[in-house]
Amino acid sequence: MNGRNPLTLLTLEPGVVQRSAGGAGSGIHVKGSRDRAYNVTIDGIEANESSVPNPVSNLYRLTPDNIQEYKVTTSNQTPEEGRNSGASISVATRSGSNDFHGTTYWFLRNTTLNSNEFYANAQGTQKPDIKMNQFGAEVGGPIQRNKTFFFFSYGDQKINTTQPIDQTFGGPTLLYNATALSGVYRYFVADPRNPFVLNGTTITRNSTALVDPSTGELRPGVRNCTSSTDVNCVASYNFAANDPARIGIDPTIARLLASYPKPNNYQVGDGLNTASYSWNPPTNFRGPNFMARGDHQINGSNSVFFRALWGDYNN
Repeated sequence: MNGRNPLTLLTLEPGVVQRSAGGAGSGIHVKGSRDRAYNVTIDGIEANESSVPNPVSNLYRLTPDNIQEYKVTTSNQTPEEGRNSGASISVATRSGSNDFHGTTYWFLRNTTLNSNEFYANAQGTQKPDIKMNQFGAEVGGPIQRNKTFFFFSYGDQKINTTQPIDQTFGGPTLLYNATALSGVYRYFVADPRNPFVLNGTTITRNSTALVDPSTGELRPGVRNCTSSTDVNCVASYNFAANDPARIGIDPTIARLLASYPKPNNYQVGDGLNTASYSWNPPTNFRGPNFMARGDHQINGSNSVFFRALWGDYNN
């Protein structure tokens, strides 16, 4: 279970679709329902986030070690489960028993143990970093045999990850290259009667095929125009110098654009004026979580329990 989050088992259910890049909200749809159409209960008590609801990222950080039962109903819900058109997710926490049981664990993932992602490897970008340490312990047993029991669990995490920026923001970022920042706009002048073919590709306008994907320099065979009547070449227009009001580039905007990183990926954009900056922004996840539960058997037909979940989470 990657990430040790039992709620992600929902995504394995038939009829459940999970969107990733560009997906709004939680991106999880159950049999065509909206991504907010679900209900999560823990020990029969509603446990939905009120701010940004997500069925697999609940505010109670459950682990596979402190739950006893996980149930998903995606259709024909019974009255106690109804409330929505999507999934009803019921979680029951663990309790102690007549025997003492304890567990300690440490779940490790590390960049050195991983291969590069397919798309990152194809684009020649750096392997995303992941250093995942999830550890904890649990203990449960009797206070009074056959009558009263306790259960306690502790979990913690120290996770350092990086994720490609196009995945973080749902698509690549576009930036002006150095030429455009200087006030010069470049454009390809095509000759309709004699199309320009470069490496088997017919070029009719600005294209990333015109430049080196790493440096942005014009590829061999691509040239700058030598006159206003030249064709099948890259022409330039200095809009800053030709500003009829003689204002040029606004200095405030110029400082803002200069503060952005310089493009390093010319496979994105128009090739001549805009490109992308590819990198893996870092994210850290920290915070322990605790669960305590006590059960008391009144008689063969009645029992009571208390349960507390708490923790600290930040990233």
